[in-house]
Amino acid sequence: MTDQYMEKLGLSDFTPKRVELSLSSRYNTDPIGLGSEEYLDYQDAAYQIIYTRDLRGFPITPDNSNGGVLEYTDDSGSAWGYEKVEFYVNQEGLQKASIQNLYEIQKPMIDNVELMSFSDITEIFWKIMPVRFQNNTDKININRITLGYMKIYDPGLSSTTGLLVPVWDFFGTREIYDPDTGEPYTMTYPTTSFLTINAADGTVINRNYGY
Repeated sequence: MTDQYMEKLGLSDFTPKRVELSLSSRYNTDPIGLGSEEYLDYQDAAYQIIYTRDLRGFPITPDNSNGGVLEYTDDSGSAWGYEKVEFYVNQEGLQKASIQNLYEIQKPMIDNVELMSFSDITEIFWKIMPVRFQNNTDKININRITLGYMKIYDPGLSSTTGLLVPVWDFFGTREIYDPDTGEPYTMTYPTTSFLTINAADGTVINRNYGY
C-alpha cells in the first residue's frame, strides 16, 4: 500500500527501512496525573513505516532525531531538519502520512570517498562513549551498527545547502534503574543512535544539530 503512495508521489528512490508498532495516546484531563503514564489514554495503534532515500544503492540511515536544533539560542542562523517520510497504517488503512524537508540532490562533490578502517572507527567509539555518558549510570548495550548516509550542514553559512556524508551509527538498548524500587528495566531505541561517527574523517556528529 505505502509503496503505491510513494510511486504516486514520485519518490521512486526511497525504500522502506523499518516497520515499528506505534501507539496513539493522549493524557486525560486529570491535572494531577498529567505527565504520568498512569493517566495516558491510548487511542489507537498502527504500524509506522519509515522510508529513506537510497543513493547509488546506499541508504540514508533512519534516525529518530528530527535535526534542525540550533546549538545556541541566540544564533541568528536558520535550522534545517532532516528529510523524513513516514506512514502510519492499520487494519482500517492509512491513518497518517508525514513528509518533511525533501532534499534536492545535486551532483556528487567526490566520486570515490575513502573511508576509515572500521578498527579506527571502533577506537573512536571507545574513546567518546565514556565521555559522552560519563554522568549516566545506566548500562548501554550496542546491538546494531550501521553504515549509511546522513545530511550535515553549517547553519552559520547556509540553512539550505548541505552534504550527504557516510556515517557509522551505533544503536542499542539502555538499562535503566527504577528510582523507587531499584529494579532494572530495559529501554529499546531501534532508531535513536547513541553515537554517530563520520566514516570518512572520524569526526563525531551531533544528530540533533546536524553537524
